[in-house]
Amino acid sequence: MRLNRSQKSQSGFTILELMIATTAFSVILLACAFALIQIGNLYYRGTIISRTQGVARSVVDEISTAIQFGDAAPQIAQASTTTPGYVCIGPNRYTIFKLNTQVQGANHALGFDKNGLSCTANTAFRGAKELLGDNMRLTKFSVTPRPSAVSPSYYDIEVNIIYGTDDLFTGDNCNGGKGSQFCASAHLTTTVFRRKT
Repeated sequence: MRLNRSQKSQSGFTILELMIATTAFSVILLACAFALIQIGNLYYRGTIISRTQGVARSVVDEISTAIQFGDAAPQIAQASTTTPGYVCIGPNRYTIFKLNTQVQGANHALGFDKNGLSCTANTAFRGAKELLGDNMRLTKFSVTPRPSAVSPSYYDIEVNIIYGTDDLFTGDNCNGGKGSQFCASAHLTTTVFRRKT
């Protein structure tokens, strides 16, 4: 006996089953998206920390090498938040433009150039190369000769660099991150022996 169409058994999903499956799939997709965002933020934060530490190491290495192998003793004028300072080692001049000022656009923190004959701060940033990256700031920079009976052959170098906007840190300490913004700090100190005295 043949069944007509209305008597055939119906197969498939009900509306309720489709809604439950769609809801479960949406929750899984949201969890995956949240996990990907967190992984991206961790990667971004790690990149910022690595870049900040790399710049601090680069600055300390460059100045250490110039002091170690320079023909003349460094000339030093320490900087403050209001006055620029400089370190001249032979023809190399490192100008500290402003402490605790974020590098962005026309704002500069630490410039390197060849000073020629005079050693003063390069207040106009002409021909200088910025040693810090965007959104970084120099909060501490000092090159200090150690006292010696004969001549100063040892120099202490201290550098503190912070990455981030003003609202992300207090003094030299990061407050953590707000949203997708992070801050990082790198503080390095070293002692250098000047080989040529």
